[in-house]
Formats: sequence, structure tokens, C-alpha cells
Amino acid sequence: QAIALNNERGANVVMLGAMMRATGLIDSQEFGVGLTQYFEKKGRHNPSNDACYQFGVDHCVITKT
Repeated sequence: QAIALNNERGANVVMLGAMMRATGLIDSQEFGVGLTQYFEKKGRHNPSNDACYQFGVDHCVITKT
């Protein structure tokens, strides 16, 4: 999906979104805001990072075994 969002290196950002949603360690939306701020401070903000992160949050499937 990261490639479809024109971010070949964004797979790790997709996984961050899924991990935040699945674990609930940190509120996924608050973490997303922090992630955007981190990239902005580094001068590397790429809107596709936001899209990759949100894709991970939105498409995370949590199952109980």
C-alpha cells in the first residue's frame, strides 16, 4: 500500500499505524500528530507519510484467539 501512496519507504509507517491501533499503547491519533511533527522538525514532512500511517490505523485487523 505504501507504494500505491507514492511512498516506497512508507511500509514502516503503515506498520506503525497498525501497531498503535492494535496495542493501544498510545492513542493512535495523538501518535499520528506527533509523527507528523517529528517529520516537520526534521524538514522531511511528506503528506504520504500521513496517508501511510492512517492506512495502517484504518486497516488494522484485531482478532482474538
